[in-house]
Amino acid sequence: MATIWTKSVLFLSSFSPLLVVFALLDSFGRGVATAICVGLAVLGPLLLLGVLLVAKRLEGVPLAAATNQRRDADVLAYVATYLIPFLTVNAVTLRSRLAVGVFIALIALFYIRGEMYFLNPLLDVVGYRVFEVQTADGSAVILITKRRHIGDQASLRPVPLSDDIYWEPGHGSRSSKRQPGSVSTRRP
Repeated sequence: MATIWTKSVLFLSSFSPLLVVFALLDSFGRGVATAICVGLAVLGPLLLLGVLLVAKRLEGVPLAAATNQRRDADVLAYVATYLIPFLTVNAVTLRSRLAVGVFIALIALFYIRGEMYFLNPLLDVVGYRVFEVQTADGSAVILITKRRHIGDQASLRPVPLSDDIYWEPGHGSRSSKRQPGSVSTRRP
């Protein structure tokens, strides 16, 4: 599943909230520009859902987590730094549209080169959390999961979305199954 397609879908879907704002504010003028924003804003989450449905059918790979750290704050920083500045954009002239286009292209470049595909506000909205997991072999990977906590020395079976980004399907916060190394938050 480690494909350019998956990364592209994660990228597009991460910009969907911004595209909705652009459409609502007619930031690029009315008509075709607004329709394109709406179309991409709808397409991103639908493609993301498709990728996650396909990934859910794939076999997870063993991943031994030595230690971990939550990275949810990175999503908030991403929204505050890269999406909020666009809220007041009214790019009605060709010059202002080009300026916004250049800025979005720079953000896209930083996002892609920095492999920040896990920074996706849509995943956060539906309850996913982001962890940086140090594996038993010393490498660091990103895990997108609905777990609230991952215990040290946890044994996981996530699906790889890219070389170092993994998604854990089927582990909801309401799950009654305890995974080795996880901590139960339920009281008897």
